[in-house]
Amino acid sequence: MTMMGGPAGHKAGFIPVIGRPNVGKSTLINRFVGQKVTAVSPKPQTTRNRIAGVRTTETHQMIFLDTPGIHHAENLFNREMVRLALRTLEEVDVILWMIDASDALSDEDRLVQGHLREMKTPILIALNKVDLVEPKQHLLPVMEECQTLMPSSEVVPISATEGVNLDRLERVLLTYLPEAPPFFPPGQVTDQPQYLLVAEIIREKVFEVVHQEVPYAVAVQVDEMQERQEEGVQRLPELAP
Repeated sequence: MTMMGGPAGHKAGFIPVIGRPNVGKSTLINRFVGQKVTAVSPKPQTTRNRIAGVRTTETHQMIFLDTPGIHHAENLFNREMVRLALRTLEEVDVILWMIDASDALSDEDRLVQGHLREMKTPILIALNKVDLVEPKQHLLPVMEECQTLMPSSEVVPISATEGVNLDRLERVLLTYLPEAPPFFPPGQVTDQPQYLLVAEIIREKVFEVVHQEVPYAVAVQVDEMQERQEEGVQRLPELAP
């Protein structure tokens, strides 16, 4: 990837966001980017592709890599999703491991730990969904358990949905990034073409409105898009009845 010139002291780097299914990885990336670049659903395994969400400021550029949830995969499709997630951990600057604070640590969290244990890349733990934990004192034993799983990693409690403590998370992530010019120009928020972003949004809406009627492994392919400049919107061709 070609890098562009940046101011002195500018930092830039790649941050894969990893964790078991449904811990809020896509929600966090969309929050940092400032708009939707990856589908969000309460159903697990929504993410199917490695999508980069780009956060650019005057001082730094963070490229967050969304990944499928790591879990005990039983079929070929899900095993490939896990392999995709693990391949994303190669040649990055810091790994952001997300854990759900509102749920007990599971076998799948420990499965993630097993994959990360031998990594030489720095690992930061984001303890997500703290807004769902009451009273807040209950967070302390969860944070201690996370620290036990990865003793050398800092644990930052956050809420991706509510935006709680994301400024601190960003400051800590920034300490791991090298000085480098930006990889993407200002205003570019993802490495994906627009038609794939549209496909992600459509797939997200399918998950919202259908359940048993449609197979969960639904995929969306956008064949054509039309832009109406006077409305500033993208319009898809009407579907045949």
